[in-house]
Parts: sequence; C-alpha cells; structure tokens
Amino acid sequence: MSHPGNILLVGTEPDHQNLFSLMLRTAGHSVVLAPNAETALNLLDRERFHIMMTDLRLPLMQGDVLIGIVVLQYPATKTLLLDTGRNLKKIATQAGATAWLNKLDAISALCSVVAFMLTDVILCKDQTTLGDID
Repeated sequence: MSHPGNILLVGTEPDHQNLFSLMLRTAGHSVVLAPNAETALNLLDRERFHIMMTDLRLPLMQGDVLIGIVVLQYPATKTLLLDTGRNLKKIATQAGATAWLNKLDAISALCSVVAFMLTDVILCKDQTTLGDID
C-alpha cells in the first residue's frame, strides 16, 4: 500500500497538467506545478518532493536533462518521464529516470504508477513490466 506523496509536476501542456494534478490530488497526493525546469530546480532547493514528474519536451532544458540533474542533486526524489515518443524507454533509462509513462496511457495508469513509485517499486512502462528496487 502506498502513502500520499509530495509530487512536483513539471511542464506538461496545461490540459495535461490540470488533468494529472486533479487525478493525483483526488488520490490524496500533494501536487506542486512548475512550468519549466528552472522553476522546478528552484522548488527542489526549497522543498522535499517524493516524485518529480516531467514532460520530455520543456522550454530551454529537456526533461531528460532535468532528470539527470535531479538524480545527482536530489537522489531521494524519484523521477517520472512523460512523453508520447517511441524512444521514451531508452531516453528515460539513459537519463536515470525511476520510471517512464507514455502520456497516451497516463489517464488509466498514472495513479498506479505513482502508487508503485511510493512503495519503492519501479514501473517500467513497456507493456506492464514491474521490477523491485534492490
């Protein structure tokens, strides 16, 4: 069973951001929105987040680059990369993301992915492959 998490949601399109935020808040999580990577890094300096979710396509800094920084500077924060591209798994893995999710699957899978991440389980979204951290 997972516990409520403090989640930083970075730079998805406004419609996706509103939908993801509503879904996560309804599931009992706290959600802070950041429009871009710079704002996200400033928030991470001031507040602890269990999970940072970021779109791959951000202004000025791509989401995979942001994840690389977060992995090094905020290792306790798990990271979730969102996109619709075919190479999402490869990009997320190379960046060191905890998990990745195709935005087209997000509506049905988002709350489950977050729940798994908060119980120290990695969800590798290429069908529904789950693997324990250890």
